Amino acid sequence: MASLIRFSGLFRQIGMVSCQRLAYYPFSTTPQQLAAIRPRKKKSWNQKDRGYQKSEMFDAVAELPQQERIPRNEQIRFFPNPRETDAPTVDLTPEEMQVGLPLLKKIVSSLENNGHKFLLPWNDEIAINKILNSIQEITSTTGLKVEFLVDGFIQRPKLFAAMTNYGDKTVEILDTLVDVCGFSIHDSLRMFASYSKELLDTSSEEIMQRLSAFIDQGIQGGYQVGRVVRKCPAILFAGNSHQMIQTANNLCEFFPRNHLKKVLTLNPQILLMNFDELEEKYEYIYYQMRIEPEELTLSSNWPNLSLLEIMDRHTFLSKTGQYSLPDPKRPQLKLENPSISLILDSDDDIFARQVAKVSSEEWKIYKELSIKLANLEEKEKPFERIKPSMRKAYERKVKTNMEQQDFIFGE
Repeated sequence: MASLIRFSGLFRQIGMVSCQRLAYYPFSTTPQQLAAIRPRKKKSWNQKDRGYQKSEMFDAVAELPQQERIPRNEQIRFFPNPRETDAPTVDLTPEEMQVGLPLLKKIVSSLENNGHKFLLPWNDEIAINKILNSIQEITSTTGLKVEFLVDGFIQRPKLFAAMTNYGDKTVEILDTLVDVCGFSIHDSLRMFASYSKELLDTSSEEIMQRLSAFIDQGIQGGYQVGRVVRKCPAILFAGNSHQMIQTANNLCEFFPRNHLKKVLTLNPQILLMNFDELEEKYEYIYYQMRIEPEELTLSSNWPNLSLLEIMDRHTFLSKTGQYSLPDPKRPQLKLENPSISLILDSDDDIFARQVAKVSSEEWKIYKELSIKLANLEEKEKPFERIKPSMRKAYERKVKTNMEQQDFIFGE
């Protein structure tokens, strides 16, 4: 009876409209557990967004990697934006809509009309069947429209060349992009067509090894890896996988795991860079500018700048009075310095006028003088590198030198 009373009360609370959403709960379920699994209200959208209000059950697997949703409108154009191409769609007969010899001849004739001539071994039945099998595998297992594939071959002749010469390898790489990166088959073909030569020079196994450098640091396979690949497609084919993994492990010494995940998401190209140069940049930002790792994760441009460019921006702000280090006697006082993202991510014009509060010409002249001074000075290291254990001693040394400097009248 207690269980029946509980269910009747639950029916009154959620209403008869949600009866079909009701699942069977054990008799030992507590009121707190029932409240945790009740429908959660989603965001209410207004009529302008053509949305609606509804309740949905909490999905426990929503955080797992999910593949991209299949669009409701079937795609038949390789370029979704009509402005990217002026070529009209190719009209296919019902016979050419099927994967077979007529379709292959239609593709070759259309390419020839556009100035791209392909010579296929029409008399070699085995070779022709191998090409058709690769096309059949893509269209039959993914639901890809033949019109889309034909349009892609005509818009990107290199894609058709890869399919005819390296059909099996092309299909393997497309499978990797779909399974690991969470791409749709349409986006996988677009990605492959843009970097067909580079991707064919590698293999699906090597691509997996390179992507594992990101997956090992907490970037989940699927949408998260796909977002990283979209930002820097070179991580699919450039760089040595072992060196990329080693660079990621070395960066763990600078950033906590959750911060390193943000760094790799914003700057995936960082694993393709020289680690010694990255170490110098990090040490200068951390020890000379006193920027903590958490704040550095907000900057997306610091790996791309050279060490001298970072030093120039820092010293210029110090000389214009827009950047100062905390007083060692009162470290609890928080200084209102510009954020590291403003300092390093802004272009020269915005940096000069909005960050340094000077004209663009002054910043330009300072950079030119800095380059000349750097060429005159013969230093192995542009700044003094300090070990973490010697940081306090270095601060006392700098403070003593500043106090012992003689004051010159008239300056």
